Amino acid sequence: MSDRLEQISHLGAKAWLLAPEDPHPIDPILRWTQVFESIVRSVGPSEPLPLQDIYSRLDGLFPDELCDAPVLVEHHDVLWIAGSGVLFDGQSGLAVPGSMLTRFPRHRQTPYAVSHWVELTRPLSSFQRLQHALWLPHADCQMFGHFMTEILAFLWPIFTQEATHLTGWPVILPGCDSTSPLSDWLFRLLRSRHLYPLLQSTLPKAVHLERVLIPQPSMRLHAGTSTLFLQSAQAFGDWLLCSSPASEITDHSRVFLSRSALHEDCRKIEGERELEQYLKQSGWLIVHPEEEELPQQVALIRAARCIAAFDGSALHGLAWLGDHSETMLILLGDSPSLDYWLQFRAQKIRGWFLPCTQPFADEKPSHLQNRQLTVQARDLSETIDALALVET
Repeated sequence: MSDRLEQISHLGAKAWLLAPEDPHPIDPILRWTQVFESIVRSVGPSEPLPLQDIYSRLDGLFPDELCDAPVLVEHHDVLWIAGSGVLFDGQSGLAVPGSMLTRFPRHRQTPYAVSHWVELTRPLSSFQRLQHALWLPHADCQMFGHFMTEILAFLWPIFTQEATHLTGWPVILPGCDSTSPLSDWLFRLLRSRHLYPLLQSTLPKAVHLERVLIPQPSMRLHAGTSTLFLQSAQAFGDWLLCSSPASEITDHSRVFLSRSALHEDCRKIEGERELEQYLKQSGWLIVHPEEEELPQQVALIRAARCIAAFDGSALHGLAWLGDHSETMLILLGDSPSLDYWLQFRAQKIRGWFLPCTQPFADEKPSHLQNRQLTVQARDLSETIDALALVET
């Protein structure tokens, strides 16, 4: 009997299954790594590469626009559970699509979703409830880079006409910690739009959301960005300057964003302090972004004609320039994250990539490993000075 069933199933599968349309798919993440390594190997040590030449190699791997215009998606009768990183359907217990932060093409990573299903041991009617709420899938404000990407990606509604329809709404902020300075800026921004932010620490362990709106992301790490994201970033920068005016910016058209004063746990560049001394002698303004309030960072970045920096999260602040800028960028390093290339391509930022570091071999992930200069600091400073004068 079992042989006959197997035979029938085998014949059916053979008759109905079609060959894959793309039997050898390209992993865009892996392919980009290979492409970028080949680009760097094709030039001599410390030979500058025009940014536009690198942007062109992203074509066919990552779209210019992440998706069609994001929208607010409405759901009813869902359950929020503290620390879950996702919302759950109140009838099935399954994760609500779009309620979790995702990364990579095809949403391959869900880094903060603890579970995609929960056992509903109690009916929704037994929980405290909110009649309506705006849900931000990610609001952990501990790190500037994630604040300027994965949090800002969900804030576009408050910079558009959608904001008028949300007046007075509570906003649930998963992962937001009141001790972070960036949390204060997020609260101030939401309150300025007449929204009411709610921290996990002030809510019950589970809440029934009768009606919830979830913004689709305007960018996703290692997947793509969009014009709407950059417009939101520019509007955020405008709001920062209006909410807390920056100090007067003197004529510092060339700005070097330094990593040398970061905490010891952060990636460091051996030789960066020496490089800073040479650049300072040449008239560059050395800026430690973590020591500046956000409005001052916006003012410095927008006032600069040329910005030089080793790759790092401070460069996400260039999003304050919007979707088109005349600012020149001199990017230093060895293997900047894909996310910078996607952002700078969308912004049409001109300038140069200057390979000039190599990692120390240790047990840390490659993007966290300390670096050392592959050229003398004086020679690197002279190259940076020369590139700042070159039109691309």
